[in-house]
Amino acid sequence: MLGLAGEFASYQDAGDRLAEALKTGQTLTEYISNLEKKSEEKKRDITAEIEQLVSQRNSKQSRVDELQKTCHKLEISLAQFNVDVEEEQELRQFYVRYSPLSDLLEYLVTWRQVYFLRCDNPMCAPYAGITHFWTDRKVRNCPHCGLSMIKPDPEPFRLLNVHEGTEFELKLG
Repeated sequence: MLGLAGEFASYQDAGDRLAEALKTGQTLTEYISNLEKKSEEKKRDITAEIEQLVSQRNSKQSRVDELQKTCHKLEISLAQFNVDVEEEQELRQFYVRYSPLSDLLEYLVTWRQVYFLRCDNPMCAPYAGITHFWTDRKVRNCPHCGLSMIKPDPEPFRLLNVHEGTEFELKLG
């Protein structure tokens, strides 16, 4: 009884509460049993609510994961599109730059081989420096000065990644 009184002691209307508890529960044991049942019901309700919240959190997390995967795929696609756009722009620039020379390029394609040559005679071209020229056959003398100071021009071979002096057929497409 003292324990029960201690339980209700914190309330100002402790006597009334005790009397009400005895009326509804008939006995203290029955009252305590009812309280335990209500406590278990509340515990089950809270547990069910927690499980529901965890389930909602998990479903939202899986949705976030899906959206992140989709975002990653879209970022990859966007990066590829940007690469494609850059390549397309380079092709357009190439076309704009070299389309006026297409007839010359088509003519060069008909050559069986191309020789990239230069004349080392400093007097050959006083204003241009070393004279560079291309031909489709071997030559012994410079077409400008007539001297035989002709050597392969290393720059076109370097640009084409071909050993200097190599004879090759030019294929443009």
